[in-house]
Amino acid sequence: MSTNRWRPFTVVFVLVLGLGILTSGLAAVPRRENTVQNCEQQKTNRKLVRRSYSIEELIEAANDSLSPDNLKRVILHSVQPISWKEKGGRATLEYDAEKQMLIIRQTPAAHRQIACVLEALTALHQLSTSRSANGSRGSKDKESAELKRLASDEKKEVKVVLLPLMIEKPSKEIIRADYILACMLAEEIGKLSKENKEKVTIVSPDLIEEYKKKCSNLRSVDLMKVGHDFKADYVIYFEINKLSLYEPGASQQLYRGQTEILVSVKDMKHPEDMPQRVFNDRYPSEAGGALDTFELSPIAFRDNFLRHVSQRLAFYFVDHKERARQMIRYE
Repeated sequence: MSTNRWRPFTVVFVLVLGLGILTSGLAAVPRRENTVQNCEQQKTNRKLVRRSYSIEELIEAANDSLSPDNLKRVILHSVQPISWKEKGGRATLEYDAEKQMLIIRQTPAAHRQIACVLEALTALHQLSTSRSANGSRGSKDKESAELKRLASDEKKEVKVVLLPLMIEKPSKEIIRADYILACMLAEEIGKLSKENKEKVTIVSPDLIEEYKKKCSNLRSVDLMKVGHDFKADYVIYFEINKLSLYEPGASQQLYRGQTEILVSVKDMKHPEDMPQRVFNDRYPSEAGGALDTFELSPIAFRDNFLRHVSQRLAFYFVDHKERARQMIRYE
């Protein structure tokens, strides 16, 4: 194997090794307070947890430059090397060739490092493939908005309404998730628009919530009327058909955010033109593996998941850097 082929693995190895040294150094500082709680937390942190990681996408992205055996060696040598069974430790790593999955028993901290390794390798290979396909495209080039670009070419201010609707009756963990998603998406669109020096203004989600209370049936709401009421240029309607926090069949012991959202954009100047797209997402990705519920509260995971969804949805409406899209995709 050529030196260039191993270069991404070397980068990942150094990053994870540095992370492990830093973590160890911080953990070595004794605390006098909450001794009992700290001991219990340490026991939890040492507990081995079994997780499965799909590597099919990574192997395809590597285009024959990375085999499952080589990937196993990268993980064994870069993530807590002495903890593995091969070195006398308790942790194990197996490969299921039929399902193209790694079956790993490790501590929660090690699993987080493994997820970082897999995500970084996938992103590196995908980015390398993209650059090869695009030849000499400059690093400053941007990807176009994936559904409808909101900004005006004339640099005029554009006003946008975000109108979310939860179709399913929400569980207690995701009550008001539609409002939270709208707030986060407003932030992400604003952030990207500012980077592009574009004038895009999002109507306050609080005002939209008050407006929704006055509507008898949001599923049949007239988007043109909504746009006129707020003097907006666009109304973006989000029909959230599915939103869940847990891995199916795991008895709510594992987090795996899943969502399906029908996204529609009403252009007030061209009402006959209403682009739509179904947005599907899973978080963490298959490469990252599901999270154990003891690592985060349901509310904390919900917020992380919705932030991830809002970042991806923002790419529907604003031109963005290719690297940003790749990194968020593989979270």
